Amino acid sequence: MGIFQIDIMIEIIFILLHFFVFTGSFHLLNKKISQPAVLFALVWFLILLAHLIFKLTLLDEMKTLRIETYFIFLIGNISFTAGSFIINQYYQFKVSKNTIDSNAAENIHINLRLIVSVFLLLALPFYIKVAFDIFVASQAEEFFIGLKSELGYGEANFGFYVYLVPFSYVVFAFNLHAYYKNNNRYNLALLICSLLCVVTYAIFAGGRLQLFMVFCIYLGVVFFTGKKISFKKLLWPIIIFLLFFFAAGIVYRKGGNIDDSFNENLHAALQNLGIYLVSSLNALDLDLSKHLSVNTDGERTFRFFIKLASETGIAPNIKPKNLLQEFIFVPYPTNVYTYYFSYILDFGKIYGWVMLFIYGILQTYFYNIAFFRKSLRMILYYSFFLFPLLLSFFDDLYLTIFSFWVQIFLFTEIILVANTYFKNINSKNLNF
Repeated sequence: MGIFQIDIMIEIIFILLHFFVFTGSFHLLNKKISQPAVLFALVWFLILLAHLIFKLTLLDEMKTLRIETYFIFLIGNISFTAGSFIINQYYQFKVSKNTIDSNAAENIHINLRLIVSVFLLLALPFYIKVAFDIFVASQAEEFFIGLKSELGYGEANFGFYVYLVPFSYVVFAFNLHAYYKNNNRYNLALLICSLLCVVTYAIFAGGRLQLFMVFCIYLGVVFFTGKKISFKKLLWPIIIFLLFFFAAGIVYRKGGNIDDSFNENLHAALQNLGIYLVSSLNALDLDLSKHLSVNTDGERTFRFFIKLASETGIAPNIKPKNLLQEFIFVPYPTNVYTYYFSYILDFGKIYGWVMLFIYGILQTYFYNIAFFRKSLRMILYYSFFLFPLLLSFFDDLYLTIFSFWVQIFLFTEIILVANTYFKNINSKNLNF
């Protein structure tokens, strides 16, 4: 038996082990596909399977991973499941002693949703103008390529307008939930308005991952609308997202060219999709095997706090690391190294596994409160945090973008507090 066949057998064994973790978590966690641990295990099973398929087809130069790297993924999968299982058992025991709140999650007052939706719409032209200013600063010939390049490596940025992106996600989530709870024409109009805004903000933010956040919000909200989740409900958003993904690839000259034929663009797009999905696994494997990156003692995962200390003057001499990693060739170019990269380089593998255990607890807590208590707040937090969960194979989107989650939290809580004010006004008017 040749080395190639042995490598394939090793990969298949670990794919099957991940499948067992997926099926095990599915049965342990009430056979709910929406359970965070079930989704996490499913994602890693599918990504490892995709790695094998792409390696045998479109990415035939991709190498098999080392056994050590496969074990890192497998133990991480088990760690997330363990945290999820523990909090799930605790919460179900707690719920069994209390009455489950079967009332539907409260909706945000339509006037408040109208105000924030109109605000997003009015702010959109100013945001686009800033995007054009950033493009001009890049001195590039093509708009989106220049915009992405300047945002990643230049000095220009959106400034205050950058907060409109997370705000648009929050507004879209509230309007989407309201529409599924009551699909009247007013809620439909607000949903369409906020959807157009959030997609536009995401596109001009300079990347394709921002669009994936829209899909995660949709997926999370649909799980808790109280209606049966049909295959059609999931299929169409996936198709639309992939079309946007491929179109953006052509715009950014990643996976296509507008001057090429359809077959050439399709082949390039599929190859680019494969690189996006699986090259990060090889990037982590190569970096750890050759020690290309230096340990940083918390500089990556604690970046938000380091930046805060630097900008407030507490530690002015300490500068945060750039979020963008160096490109590495595996042999395909990539600058993403999976969730594990930042954690391993900061404090080692055990740190990465422990944090996954904690994330399993946290996200399953959101899920249980949303499922049993019908909490609108937790439905949205569950939906938002599908983003780092489903992209854990790509990069760490938990701690390294902690400031983004702070913004999401603040905007969500502000709207929820404002909703109480609007309801009080409405109640007083009715009494009058």
